[in-house]
Amino acid sequence: MIAYTSRLEGKFEIALLNLGDEKVEILTSGQGNKEDPSWAPNGRQIVFSKRVGYKSNLHILDIYTKESYPLIEGKGNYTSPAWSPK
Repeated sequence: MIAYTSRLEGKFEIALLNLGDEKVEILTSGQGNKEDPSWAPNGRQIVFSKRVGYKSNLHILDIYTKESYPLIEGKGNYTSPAWSPK
């Protein structure tokens, strides 16, 4: 599977493309633009940046439950996350 950012109804969401059957599944919704997905080494989670207005924070997304929660929230802008291999 490939995780990517897809523009839907004027904002960006995290999507999955299954290469076997070419099915697309949108994993996020709601406020803000979700961008820069990066797979966790366990293959179950994706870290991404969520931008609301001029502020970007990092969030973790469980691909099976589609639930996400903030990883880092602060005064700065956090973008382009990447997991280490281990």
